[in-house]
Formats: sequence, structure tokens, C-alpha cells
Amino acid sequence: MFARHLHRSTSRRRTLRAASAVLAALALLVAGAAAAAQIGIVTPGAQETLHDNAGNVEVRVAAAPEPARGESVEVWLDGRLAARGAQTDFSLGGVERGEHTLQVRLVDRDGRTLAVSEPLTFHVWQASRLFPNRRGAR
Repeated sequence: MFARHLHRSTSRRRTLRAASAVLAALALLVAGAAAAAQIGIVTPGAQETLHDNAGNVEVRVAAAPEPARGESVEVWLDGRLAARGAQTDFSLGGVERGEHTLQVRLVDRDGRTLAVSEPLTFHVWQASRLFPNRRGAR
């Protein structure tokens, strides 16, 4: 009876060691993939309010490492692709007043996503004829 219990215990330890080794290998793989490429939004800042009547938004992206040949940066505004290119600075025009969500992705030439930024919320403020500047009002 003791031998049978010892065998089960040894077998469980082997299984746990094997599972632990597999998990450690997966963690290394994930860490290696995450270290391979990172991307983030520098401007606009989170919860920043941009004052622009034309709705122009300057987007600056930081990527490490810089996009390689054949890779591109995609700028997603409110869940839609707004711009794509090999550069890290983008100008978006015609963004309407209100709250918006921005996200950037680094993709390879086959369209596979290499890195994705955290979503960022910002606001666009535009002057309105309904609320004129009261400095000159009498």
C-alpha cells in the first residue's frame, strides 16, 4: 500500500514539474514576443482636450524598435482605420467635436499585428455659434 501511494505521489510530482516547465517556456515565449515590438501613443495625452475648430489632431507614436522595412503603423480612431504609414507622426483632419478613442498598431507586410497600444480617450473642443465668446458681449 505504501509503495502504491509513493508511486502516485512521484507520478504527480513529475506531472507537476512537466506542467511547470511548459508554463515557464510559454512565459518566456510571451515575454520574448512582447519584448520584440512595443508601440504607444505619445500625443494626444489621455483625457486631453484639443481645441481645434477644423478638427485637426496630431498623433505622435513611439515604437520600439522603429518600424522596419515592410512594417507600418496603423492609427485607429473610434474603431476605424484613420491612417497608415511607415512614419510615426500622423495628422488627422476633420475629427468632430466630442470624445474619441485612439489606438495604434504595428503591422507587418502581411497585415499581421506585431504590437498594439492601449486604447486612449481624448476630446475635441470646437467653438459653436450657439455659445459665442462672451468677452465682447454687452
